[in-house]
Amino acid sequence: MKVHVIRDSDFSVEKYEQVMKLLQSTAGLISFVKQSPTIDVIEPDELPANFNYSSFVDDDTKFKNVEDYIITYSWNYFFHQCATYRERCNLSNDDFVILLTPKNNSDWYLAAFADDANNVFVKTSEWGTYLECDPVYPTAFTVMSQVISKLYFGNMYRRENKGHKPAVGCISDFCEYKHEVIFKFRTADVCIDCLEKMIDAGIPQEYFIQAFSLFEKARTEMLFRQRRQLQVAQYKIHIKRSNGGGQGITIELPDIKKEINLNPKESALYLFYLTDNLGVKYTNLYLPDHQKKLLNLYKELNERNIENREAHSISVIETLVKNKSNRDTDLSKMRDKFKDVLGPETAKNYYITGLSKDSDRVKGVRLDRSLVSYDNDIKRHILGEYLQHDTSCV
Repeated sequence: MKVHVIRDSDFSVEKYEQVMKLLQSTAGLISFVKQSPTIDVIEPDELPANFNYSSFVDDDTKFKNVEDYIITYSWNYFFHQCATYRERCNLSNDDFVILLTPKNNSDWYLAAFADDANNVFVKTSEWGTYLECDPVYPTAFTVMSQVISKLYFGNMYRRENKGHKPAVGCISDFCEYKHEVIFKFRTADVCIDCLEKMIDAGIPQEYFIQAFSLFEKARTEMLFRQRRQLQVAQYKIHIKRSNGGGQGITIELPDIKKEINLNPKESALYLFYLTDNLGVKYTNLYLPDHQKKLLNLYKELNERNIENREAHSISVIETLVKNKSNRDTDLSKMRDKFKDVLGPETAKNYYITGLSKDSDRVKGVRLDRSLVSYDNDIKRHILGEYLQHDTSCV
């Protein structure tokens, strides 16, 4: 069985890739398929002219909440996105299409499936209200549990009325009170009664073997995050040009005798943030001063013999600062390089990440700058004035 997992534009590429990595790490009869790079998920302004807007943005569900309006979308809006993707990719009716979205739905559910098709939406936001962990884990957990729930219950009426109330620590828990998801995730199980009924209903046992493997990975990580965090050591780093014609930079970690190599574009972005102690708003990289700094860094760190070097460099940086989707992909690949060398926990102090809970705004590098040193060539001829003063967050 194939489960196609797609995302709307409000769910970051980085988080989407992490969810897919976790889902695809469990082998079995269920294949989790990434969104086709040639097919975009439709946005509200792409809906057909005759689409009933009241069915996806209901004025009755838009209300004043403290300082801002909260907009909610009907389930039909999300299922329409799944159905459109299914049609564009010519998918089988037996395939699942699951949309990952941080948008609010009109019933404020964390997930729901369509009655007449294998279309599902999973809300990627709000998990932090109940769990002190990366939303990647409860999101992946919910993707798998929704597949099994759809196969068993078939429609949301049965799901709502036959699910456990109150929660008993089973994926069939309805969780009428959302805080009950804590119990569900801590047990990450299917009760014996439900398991027997699901198998009798024709759900292959192999699906449960695969699901339990994923559930345990997610459960272990979520419980770990909720325990007291250990103090992660910070190692010194030394930055120099990479060997072989100055293609980007090499970040040496002499304490552990390891190094990380970044290409010219990654190097420019990394040094841009490393030389700013307070961080820079991710959405403001297009500002002239920021573009100029990134362009200067890129040109200095890219010594390949390229025709029309100036035009090429300008094009690369303009794409970097103006195309968020491509930039997210670059950032994700760069972070993976740090994780591969340092591990996921230690790496958080070294790669570019959010400096506050509002991670899509101010980003930076958390590493103590007293642990950073540079080769003279990097320090004098490339960074120069950027190391002479701290910049403020803009």
